[in-house]
This record gives sequence, C-alpha cells and structure tokens, in this order.
Amino acid sequence: GLVLNSNVLRPGRWVETSQSYASTGYAIGGVLNEETLPSLLYFYEGVAYVGSGAYISATVQSETGIVIDHPLSWSSRTSGDEGSNQDPLFVGSPIRWMGIFQDRLVVISDAAVDMSATGDYLRFYRQSVIADLATDPIHLVSTFDPTDFLMGAALLDKNLMVVGTKSHYTISGRTALTPTSAALLKTSSFESSPQVDPVSFGNLVYFSSASENNSDVLAIQPSDVTDSTYAYSVSSHVDGFIPGDLSSLQASTKIDMLFTLSDAGELFPYRTLFNQGERMLSSWFKFTFPTSLKLRCMALSNTKVKMLFDRIEGENYYTVVGELDLDRVGYTGAA
Repeated sequence: GLVLNSNVLRPGRWVETSQSYASTGYAIGGVLNEETLPSLLYFYEGVAYVGSGAYISATVQSETGIVIDHPLSWSSRTSGDEGSNQDPLFVGSPIRWMGIFQDRLVVISDAAVDMSATGDYLRFYRQSVIADLATDPIHLVSTFDPTDFLMGAALLDKNLMVVGTKSHYTISGRTALTPTSAALLKTSSFESSPQVDPVSFGNLVYFSSASENNSDVLAIQPSDVTDSTYAYSVSSHVDGFIPGDLSSLQASTKIDMLFTLSDAGELFPYRTLFNQGERMLSSWFKFTFPTSLKLRCMALSNTKVKMLFDRIEGENYYTVVGELDLDRVGYTGAA
C-alpha cells in the first residue's frame, strides 16, 4: 500500500495489530495478566513451582537470585479488539476444571469450554482477525440448557466427555480440533453431583449422582455403532449403601479399584473386573476408621492410598496422616 508522509505518498505496509484502546492482557485493566493467571506449573533448575506467574517469578528470584527473563503470563491480544478477538469465556466465572486435550489447555467454567492455541497453553487470543488458523484457540458454549453448569471432563475413546449438572457432552477428538470444526455435542441427560469431578477408569467414565439421602455412581460407556454414549448405575445393587453426598472420585487401574469419598469422611471402594468386555465382578465395600478420625482427602500412589484425617481432642486439632496398602497378593485384605 501507500502511506502519506509529509504530503508525499511513499511505499508502505499494513500491519495487523490490536486496537489502541483494547485490552491486550498486559495493560492495566486488562482481563488477563500475570495476577489473574490461576495456576502454572513451571520447572526451573530441577525444581517445580506452582502458582501464578507473578508468584513463580518472585519465588525463583528470592530462592536463586536469578530473574526469569521471560514473562510467565497469559499471551496478550495482538490483533483486533474485544469484539473481533474475544476474551476467553472463563473471564469473570469460576474455573471448574482444567486439563490437556489434543495439546491444548482446556478450561471449563460454568457453561463454557475454552481451549488454548495448539501447543501454546497460555494463549487464548487469535493471532489474526483476518485469517482463520487451525491452531487458534477454541471457545465453546453449551446452548442446550443455560441452567446446566459444566463441572468437569474426562478422556474417553479419543473424545473429551464433559459432565454437567444435568447433561453430558462430547467434544470429538477423532480428528484434529480447529475453531471451525469443534463442537460441544449433547450425548445424554443424567443429573450429576455438582462437586465431584468425573474420572476415567478402564474404558469407562464414572460420575456421581446424589439424591436427598444417598449417592449413586454411574458409568458412561461409548456406543458401538454411533458417537453417542449411555450411562448405567454401578451401585444400584447396593442402593442406599453410600449415605449423603460424595466429595471425590479417584481410580487406580493398578489395583482395579474406584475410590469414592463421602462428605462425612467415609471411604467406599468399588472393585470391577471385565473379561472380554463382559463385567464379571461389581463389588462395593467400606473401610471403617476410628470414630475420632474424619477422612478429609486422599491420593492414590501405586497400590497405596495416602490419606489425611482430621482429629479433634478437646481444644486441640490434629492432622493425621494414614496409608492403606492394597497390595494384590492373595486379595486377602488391606494392611
């Protein structure tokens, strides 16, 4: 093109950039900056740091005396404005779930799913507003029920299964995701517990559904002939066995067990065995702990279950660490 310079037309060029008054992500008042980065895992000299970009930068400097020479923050908006290059949909909403799918960072909030640029987990803005790039970020919204809040997701058969409080959705991953091809497809309608993330276990995804008095655990299974899924209860044969709501679901393929933790601090494992696709065992049981202890949280490590308990004695409050060893030798019990 040509530009006017001192009343003389000279050769020039047009450079795509962000609108002058548009939030770039770094500017004061921008919706995305180092202070709003919720969590980042960063490795420096063999040490892992977790936190916001500002926290990690300050911690590395205080511990090593070295200033990180590149910003640990969201990538900024480099083209367009809020209308032509929208903010990610999680802005202003609580983040419910984060994970990696097709080399993109997935952020779920309320009724929206945001996916970062391919291979660039902190970029949620398009590179260009005049060209559609297959690697650009993806923004999806549930249009089936505005009152259905998305609570979490799990990978199943190359697809990402997204669980809401009222319905389930699928983001197909059989081909590479692009901003024009990605879709949030409703596959089934089951009410889910709003505080428990779904979990992949074998070739199924398990989720929790709570009634007024007890909880039920269901499994999502892909269809053999279509992209739809169906769900069935794996706890119907022990109806009422799990009282109240669940607070956590965790699974270990090492010992073929699903662990469910209730709000009351009770641990209910589930054992299932399949033979050539047919379920041969569906067994529930319960671990009983001293009444002075309340199980607060747990984590799985190989064949061991690490646990944190609350213990109150008078005016004294204790955190008690416990461990269950579920070695498979003999299947005779737990140490």
